[in-house]
Amino acid sequence: MSLTPVPSSGATGQAQRLGKRGRFAKVSVNDLGEGLPFKGAFDMDRTRYRETCFQIIFLSIAVMAISISVGCCPRHENPFLHGLGLKQFVQRGPTEVYNRDNIFDYMDGEAEAYLPLGFTLLYTERYRKPGTDKLILVEVYDMGSSNGALWIFGLYTRKGGRKIEGIGSAAWTDTSLILFWRNRFFFRAGPDPTAETDTIPDLKDLTELSRSIDRVVERFISSGIGGP
Repeated sequence: MSLTPVPSSGATGQAQRLGKRGRFAKVSVNDLGEGLPFKGAFDMDRTRYRETCFQIIFLSIAVMAISISVGCCPRHENPFLHGLGLKQFVQRGPTEVYNRDNIFDYMDGEAEAYLPLGFTLLYTERYRKPGTDKLILVEVYDMGSSNGALWIFGLYTRKGGRKIEGIGSAAWTDTSLILFWRNRFFFRAGPDPTAETDTIPDLKDLTELSRSIDRVVERFISSGIGGP
């Protein structure tokens, strides 16, 4: 077997073109030398070959099954950032998020009560009931722990109002707004003060929205991602 040598490009400064059939030399199986790593590959024992094939097929099926299960399982994402998915109410506008550094931009003066109790984040969302102009402002305070949420709930519900059963760990209302807490979260739901409408949501609307939100949060916490 002969190979057509390629002259060094440095010798002439130009690339040399090979003949049409001389660019790639023909090589047969018999030309493989004794020292090549694939020596004997064509004589592999059939039993060993079948075992290797079965292992590859099994691993492929296992990887496919894992991929399908991961794709089918719901992702337990933060519902306040990725949408609560409520059927009875439609969210208006984006979710606004405040932390310990800029909470004073949202609630100047009142923030002093939250910070010592472990406040970490505030999510604010606005919801409209379809077919009406009623806008409800929902504030969700992540107090870092259930103790923090319970304490801030207690500060607002010591006087007046009445309890509401079936919402959160405890719920309270003075008919104009609803307060409740679950796990490390404290919630406030009431009329949106920035709404350009005279139609004010009633207690029935606030209760319905609060129950819907609480169900979503309960599932979020039960997933283990919400945490204590």
